[in-house]
Amino acid sequence: MQSDLNNHYPLDNDIDKQWCEERRLLNNNQAIEQEPMLSIQAKFFYLNTHQYIENIICEPISLQIHDNGSLLSKEKLLQIIQHKKVKTKNSKYQFLDLILCNFDASKTSIYSFSKTLDVRNIISNHIKKVDHLKDVFIRPSIFPFHQVNCLYFFFEEQEIEEPPVVLKSILKDTTQKKNKHTKKVRITLQPRKDIQSDRKNKLTRKRR
Repeated sequence: MQSDLNNHYPLDNDIDKQWCEERRLLNNNQAIEQEPMLSIQAKFFYLNTHQYIENIICEPISLQIHDNGSLLSKEKLLQIIQHKKVKTKNSKYQFLDLILCNFDASKTSIYSFSKTLDVRNIISNHIKKVDHLKDVFIRPSIFPFHQVNCLYFFFEEQEIEEPPVVLKSILKDTTQKKNKHTKKVRITLQPRKDIQSDRKNKLTRKRR
């Protein structure tokens, strides 16, 4: 695997998006409402056997609008995980963890949220490990946070163990008895009287 970043968004596109969001904030005279997300950014981290990040892949994942929020079904989630597993000649990358970053601060608490220095509180409220065998629900948030909300997939490299080579012994194994099938032959012998009569008949025929 290459160590550089693959499938990431160009820097120009990110700058354009940020500028559009800032312009929307400046032109918005009303209170900012929380909105469900139609897609979420996903980042796939691949850790090698030394626990170093070997590669990062970034791409969006489409979501379903569901109950005033967004939903990523467990079926689609398992498909994504299975598709993103990587296998090399000597190793394979198995799924490790899934982390959801979902900043759902309300419009009334956005100012205090921006001024808080309690990083632990932010992490405990907005960043959590989720179960990949269940549906993932993403709570609605104000649109500036839509670019920050993210799903983090972690894969860990595992070396492939080659099966042991079994060497066959050239010596004959006497512990195992093999069943030998012998063909039976039945021989029937003629009685002596019949043999003597046959001899007489042959002699008389020659004399004639």
